[in-house]
Amino acid sequence: MQRPDHFAFYAARFSDPRIQALIREAAQATLDWLRANKSSITAHGVEILKPWCDEPGYAATPPNKMVEKARHDTLPSQVYEQGIAKNLEIATMNGVLDIDPDELRWLVLARSAEVEGWVHVLTRYSWVNRPMNLEHFRDTGDYHPGCPQSHAKAKLARLARLGFVTVTKGKEFDIRVGPIAKTFYEDVWFPIKEEFAKKIGKHDGGKA
Repeated sequence: MQRPDHFAFYAARFSDPRIQALIREAAQATLDWLRANKSSITAHGVEILKPWCDEPGYAATPPNKMVEKARHDTLPSQVYEQGIAKNLEIATMNGVLDIDPDELRWLVLARSAEVEGWVHVLTRYSWVNRPMNLEHFRDTGDYHPGCPQSHAKAKLARLARLGFVTVTKGKEFDIRVGPIAKTFYEDVWFPIKEEFAKKIGKHDGGKA
């Protein structure tokens, strides 16, 4: 009996125009939530009334290298971690994702530094229509030498389910950024990172 091709199933699901419209709606709602900066999402997926970006804290700090470093080093990851958590929550609620919102493993996976790195790389690859293969995926991930390919394939399957990657199987695995990750990166992460870098820069002598 032939095993089902989960990669093909999720590629077809996320190419549905109705689903694509919901992905864009989730991205817009995430953008608005980040821009408002009134709440944040904990490591356990709980939303609390605490701004995800400590703008008052930056304002109270005299212009110095620490604020400059915070803008360039901390902010991009803050935007990613908070934004992707909210985006997944909305995409689950509106039916784009078929995952259990109470299963913390999905949030932990999406928020990991490894996956954040892949989202950055794959989105940039998409701009020049360049895919990643399985070996490159393994090499850029958290895999020790000699790690079985099955480990990377299992993670790929989970990322495909989240809409973070689109995978075509042929002689090699053709791995491209998925629609949820690409929309989040281009329509949410990048503009919010730029907006808040400028806000923080105003507290650091205006050097945005």
